[in-house]
Amino acid sequence: MTVAHDRPQQDRLHMPVHNMIFLSFRGLSFRIPGVMLPLFILVLFTGCELTDTNETTTSISFKTASGQYDVLASDDDPPEIDFDIVSTLRNNGSESIHLTGCQVPNRPVLQKNVAGTWTTVYSVAETECISPPFVFEEDEAFTDTLFVRAFLDPDISVGAKWDNGIPIDGTYRLRRNVFESDSGFVLLDEKYRVSESFEIRVFFD
Repeated sequence: MTVAHDRPQQDRLHMPVHNMIFLSFRGLSFRIPGVMLPLFILVLFTGCELTDTNETTTSISFKTASGQYDVLASDDDPPEIDFDIVSTLRNNGSESIHLTGCQVPNRPVLQKNVAGTWTTVYSVAETECISPPFVFEEDEAFTDTLFVRAFLDPDISVGAKWDNGIPIDGTYRLRRNVFESDSGFVLLDEKYRVSESFEIRVFFD
C-alpha cells in the first residue's frame, strides 16, 4: 500500500482545507482526508480477514427417499416385516468426507425415538475386510439401501430381528459412520451423521 500527502490549501473563503492523503492498494487509488487514515486502515484489513477464501466448512444432507413407510407384516409366528429404506448422503461442504466398509460402504443402522431417546432397533451384519476409505468430495453423493428383514420378536435367536421398540409404529432415523477427511478416521459430529426423521407404520392382516 502506497501513501502520499497532498499539501493543504485554503478555499476562496480563506477556510483551511483538510490535509488529503492519496492511497494506492492492489491497483486501486483512494483520496481521503488525513484524519480518516486510521479508520480506513482498520476497515481495510478487518475486511480482508472476514473474506478469507481458504475457510473450510462441513455441511452434509442425509435424507431418506420417503417421509413415511407403511409396512405389511406377515401372518407368521412370530410376524416378519420386509421393506427397503433408500437414503442419500450428500457432501455439501468444502471438505471431503470418508465412509468405510468392505468393498462397499457399511450400511446405516435404524434408530427409533423411544421415550425421547434414539435407540438402535435394527442393523445388519457387515462383512469383515480391509478396504481403502470411500472418499466423497464437495457436491458428491452416495445413495444406499437398507434392506430391512426382521422378525418382530426381540427374543428370537436366529436371523435378523427387531431388537427393541415394539410396537413398531413411531418416529425413526438412520445413523451411519462418517469420518473427517484428514483426521485419521475421526467421526464427524453426530448431527452430520443422522438422517432426517421419518415415520414407520406396520399393518397386520
